[in-house]
Amino acid sequence: DVNALFGVGSRVSVDPKEAAKNALATVQGAAQSLSSLDAKAAAASAGAAVAKAIDKAVNSKDAQLQQLRSQLLAPLNELQARANELLSQAQNGSVLLLGTIVDSLGIDGVSSSILNPGVAGLPNFAAFGITDLKIEFAPPTNGSKFSRLTTLGATVVATQAWTLVGSIQVTSFALSVLMSTDAAGNRKFSGYLQGSVALGQGFVFGMYVPFNQPGQQIELVLPQVTVAGVDVNALFGVSSGTSMSVSDIAGKVSESVQTLGEDAKSALLTQLQQSAEQAKALAKQQLRSNLLAPLSELQARANDLLAQVNNGSILVLGTVVDSLGISGFTSATLNPGVAGLPNFAMFGLTDYKMEFAAPTNGSKFSRLTTLGATVIATQAWTLTGSISVSSFALSVLISTDVAGNRKFSGSVSGSVALGKFVFGLVVPFNQPGKNLEFMLPQVTVGGVDVNALFGVGSRVSVDPKEAAKNALATVQGAAQSLSSLDAKAAAASAGAAVAKAIDKAVNSKDAQLQQLRSQLLAPLNELQARANELLSQAQNGSVLLLGTIVDSLGIDGVSSSILNPGVAGLPNFAAFGITDLKIEFAPPTNGSKF
Repeated sequence: DVNALFGVGSRVSVDPKEAAKNALATVQGAAQSLSSLDAKAAAASAGAAVAKAIDKAVNSKDAQLQQLRSQLLAPLNELQARANELLSQAQNGSVLLLGTIVDSLGIDGVSSSILNPGVAGLPNFAAFGITDLKIEFAPPTNGSKFSRLTTLGATVVATQAWTLVGSIQVTSFALSVLMSTDAAGNRKFSGYLQGSVALGQGFVFGMYVPFNQPGQQIELVLPQVTVAGVDVNALFGVSSGTSMSVSDIAGKVSESVQTLGEDAKSALLTQLQQSAEQAKALAKQQLRSNLLAPLSELQARANDLLAQVNNGSILVLGTVVDSLGISGFTSATLNPGVAGLPNFAMFGLTDYKMEFAAPTNGSKFSRLTTLGATVIATQAWTLTGSISVSSFALSVLISTDVAGNRKFSGSVSGSVALGKFVFGLVVPFNQPGKNLEFMLPQVTVGGVDVNALFGVGSRVSVDPKEAAKNALATVQGAAQSLSSLDAKAAAASAGAAVAKAIDKAVNSKDAQLQQLRSQLLAPLNELQARANELLSQAQNGSVLLLGTIVDSLGIDGVSSSILNPGVAGLPNFAAFGITDLKIEFAPPTNGSKF
């Protein structure tokens, strides 16, 4: 059915997000109906049902998007074949065209030709066909003898493609409109349009534009770019797209369960928050493994991306520019040809997000609240010497709050190769709580992190004294919350907790010192074996050496040999390796923006 191809029409099923909301409402009702004495059971029941509803909604939304993606992003030859089939049916009278309606009226001087504006960029509206129609009436009210028209809707599709500008062509198009009237006589007009657009003879993207439909957003449907079966956005840990993080879900649920009992609500939100923290830690570990993949794997990914660019599966900036057909302005202008800079024409758009909010302050137009995109480099480039950027992604997001304040944020992430050594870099900007991360491969000796062998590094767990302070603060809060009539119990409880925290800190410190002693005072043959293992890893590119950095700069007359003083008693500093790096930023102060 042609309506199903576009996901439009009055026969289309309800939005899965609405189904999720209904499920959540049911869950809340079920939880509230449980006895207040059984708060834990209520929380468990609510949590399980919420999780199930969210999972169902997400899966349903994913399935819907996947279906729409496969229809709108079909190969260009398939879209052209559909258009030809529609045109053939229009010509043999199987489709009700707007032009046919006008011609059938038999009005002198009025024919279907008036529906063809003959203006560049506009279609021949006479070739638009009506494929769906919905009319509904309600019983008479207020003493009237006539039924009321409550719903009037239709779907029209273009039966032939048309050119917008240059080589940008609309290969398929559908418009669905609906006018509804409530019991009070208030009318509401809504609908959406969508279709497929071709840039040149290769790349195709889909577009979905709803209007006056709360909860629905504009979607630019791009082909899913995968490398070795993994979504390329996930490889960089970036995405401005539609999926929700676990922390987002926890936030949404926390807003929706305020009516639960305090114990049930607390237990449910604690469980969700723990899940969010676990998901965050897992995502960070996954990002590390993606960015620190072996150089050969990074090069294979780049080759895979370039092949997809060549076959038209990725929307690169160069394709957009060439499709505009502007004289003197081609993709070649996006290649600066300057040492250290990439060819921007080969940057691909892999994710896009646009959201609108309901009109405010008497306006009739929706407000743009979110605009974001992700671009990736589809080929590596050299910065200087033998320092090359093996992979790169930039994700940006502009959001506007209710007061109209705009916020610009985003992140840069990627992999950099120094010769055969690879490190990862994540640079967030204007994202509170997130810091620049310089990711080095974890260097292990005998299965133990080399930093832990020396008791050093920014990844080492928190100082036990800090843990004691935190415990003391928690205890004080708990003691203060106890009844003043139970002061003795409060003091005893606080004292016991503080003593336990101090004891734990002391024992932890002792264990840490004992561990360090055993590592530094290992037998000489074990220390030599560690040194040999470290040297082997340095030689195969698993450790970032100072000598590698110097050699990678490619400065004439400057090499790693300058780091070897050749003086008795001094080491070869070129063989010193960086195993840990920590950089943290604090929010701007004193009116600074940085």
